[in-house]
Amino acid sequence: MGKVKRIGSNKKTLAALATAFLVLVLVVIGFASQETTSAGYGYGGDGGGGGGGGEPQPVDTTPPVISEASISASAVTSTSATISWTTDEPSTSQVEYWPGSLSALDTTLVTTHSVTLNNLIPETNYRYRAMSMDADGNLTVSEEHTFSTLSAPDTTPPVISAVSVSDVTSDGATISWTTDEPSTSQVEYGVTTSSLSPLNATMVTSHTVILTDLSSDTTYNFKVRSNDASGNLAVSDEYIFTTLAAPANWAFIGGIIGAVVAAGGLAWYLWWRRRG
Repeated sequence: MGKVKRIGSNKKTLAALATAFLVLVLVVIGFASQETTSAGYGYGGDGGGGGGGGEPQPVDTTPPVISEASISASAVTSTSATISWTTDEPSTSQVEYWPGSLSALDTTLVTTHSVTLNNLIPETNYRYRAMSMDADGNLTVSEEHTFSTLSAPDTTPPVISAVSVSDVTSDGATISWTTDEPSTSQVEYGVTTSSLSPLNATMVTSHTVILTDLSSDTTYNFKVRSNDASGNLAVSDEYIFTTLAAPANWAFIGGIIGAVVAAGGLAWYLWWRRRG
């Protein structure tokens, strides 16, 4: 008579073995995890063993503090301005401004900040905010401040018109002209070389310069010159005038005639005496 196998008994045996194996695996994993944790944080006094250096340091979540009183706009021109501020810890520097955008980010960690804004629009009111981020990525933004750019510099010279010459004599002439804005008065003149009249620095729009000590019966070339308050120089086209001939010196001529008459009278008298 053959042996009968007990299938149920074998199943129980396999289940027991599997359970024991699973428990063993869990114990090994738990032990390894405990060892790793102890090594990583240096438990065991004086930071020994794992070399982790004590308890883990807390993460910095506090942003820098911008001193609102320190925020200023300086060196303002028609197209640029420098924004400055301070923070209580080293942090980056950047400015948000409008109309405009963001300045380039300066990643240098400092407590004294300075950012120059360029390519601004002349005679424009700007609003801006200072921005700083510390080494842990905590960002702070200041309150809103304002500044205004200056007017664009004047680079346009005066416009000269209505150049004229009057009161021409044998040794002088009066030069006149007008400009579209207040400016100085001066005349460049000469025959073969150019001379300059004294500069009249009075800012006017109607100009008059009297030239003296000229040569008689002579053609002169001249240009008028005017500088506005911004130093922009305007020079006219070239013009000419001719001085008059020198008038006869009647006193000199009369003296010569008198001398001739006197000499003739004396000669006649001497001749008459000789005949007598």
